[in-house]
Amino acid sequence: MNKVKPSCADMLPEMCVAVLQPGTVLIGIKRGQRGYFQMYDGMVKGNAAKIVADRMNRALDVTPQQREAMFCGSMMGWDCPAAMPSCDLHARATPYTEETAP
Repeated sequence: MNKVKPSCADMLPEMCVAVLQPGTVLIGIKRGQRGYFQMYDGMVKGNAAKIVADRMNRALDVTPQQREAMFCGSMMGWDCPAAMPSCDLHARATPYTEETAP
C-alpha cells in the first residue's frame, strides 16, 4: 500500500488571523485558499488589531510561524517554500506558552 506523504502546507492549521498592513485591518486566511477575507471592518483600531489577531490565533493554536507561512501561502501559492514553516511537521503540536506568545 502506497502512503502519500503529506506536504508541509497540509500540516498547517485550517485557519489563522493576520493583520493587513498598515496594521489596522484584521484578515482571515484559510489553508489552501488564495487570498484572504476581511474581518471586523472598522471595529479594531491601531495596535489593537495585532493584539486581537494574536489572541484569536492563540485560541486556534496557531503559532506565529504558522501564521506567517499561511500569509505567504495565501499570497504566493501554497507550494512556495515560504508557505512551509521550516517543514516542521510537529509545529502544530507546539503549545502556546508565555515564552512563545508574541
